[in-house]
Amino acid sequence: MKYLIQSAGIIIVLISVILIVVEFATPGHNNNLLLASGILLLAGLFLHVILNKQFM
Repeated sequence: MKYLIQSAGIIIVLISVILIVVEFATPGHNNNLLLASGILLLAGLFLHVILNKQFM
């Protein structure tokens, strides 16, 4: 369980990368999806840093 909590930030970053790939793979571009993936990317990065500082 501790490992899953530690890697929650990485999981969120991977979800945001998948959203970016989906955005560029579809013919219609939507800035809202890019904004959501950017916010998820930053949130995952900060969560990863905070959780790894806390558990180490």
